[in-house]
Amino acid sequence: MANHTVILLLDHVRAKRPYIRTVSKWVQELGLRGAFIFQWKLILLLLQGQTEDIMEYLSRHRTQCIDVDSKGRKCKERMMTVIAEVQGPPIEDRFVVQELNSADELKRFFIEAGLKDIYESYVRQLSE
Repeated sequence: MANHTVILLLDHVRAKRPYIRTVSKWVQELGLRGAFIFQWKLILLLLQGQTEDIMEYLSRHRTQCIDVDSKGRKCKERMMTVIAEVQGPPIEDRFVVQELNSADELKRFFIEAGLKDIYESYVRQLSE
């Protein structure tokens, strides 16, 4: 399996449970793996899989309703940033949601996933 890796930075998630449910559904449908990471105000989405499946995921994330606006109406994601798009070492063949309490826990997560270089190059500065 290819290990095309993207890390997405999300500005906010208003309706957390439905947002996670939608992301998890898309990840499963596309055969991706990775993690949805919440660490205080930092919200990251780490995805890995075939390049075309990643591109389809990104298209869905930007064009389909995934969150709610301040008035509770369904809305599309307009504030997602791709902070890394690289070939990375393969990670576990699953998708997890991580609630982390500190920058140290975030670093440990990436190191344990075998993504220390990606953490150092792209994520560390976001968590400081």
